[in-house]
Amino acid sequence: MSLWARLTKPSISKEEAEEKYYFTTSTGQIVSPEGSGYVIPALVPDVVEKQDYIPLDFAQQKVKDVTDEANRLREAYQKHLAELDSFYRQASTDSKAHYEGLIKDLKAKASRHVEIRKQMQAVAEEKLRGELKASEDSVEELRDSMASLNR
Repeated sequence: MSLWARLTKPSISKEEAEEKYYFTTSTGQIVSPEGSGYVIPALVPDVVEKQDYIPLDFAQQKVKDVTDEANRLREAYQKHLAELDSFYRQASTDSKAHYEGLIKDLKAKASRHVEIRKQMQAVAEEKLRGELKASEDSVEELRDSMASLNR
């Protein structure tokens, strides 16, 4: 029997018609009259009804429909991927701009702190130089007064 067609009215040989076969319901096998086991039926040419075949136009239409559906799904998938890609690119651009702005602000703040620190250090060094100069002058005066007392 063909996978695509149905067997109708097979021709039976005379010997096969005279020989009797039994079908067991317990195992579902065709057995010989003596019960020896499975009997292979004779191979006869199959007669196939034309209605069992799928019409060519119908098959071509089904293939076309399936192809069109696959193409439509592929286009929808590609459109969805393009939307996701554009969303990702936009989100990436926005986050990059946001973080670059934050980094720029932090750099400006850090450079202001560095400048203020340098100015404070310069003022402290100038004050220290002034105090050092005053201390050196005071020491010189004390030496001079000690020298004048010792003379």
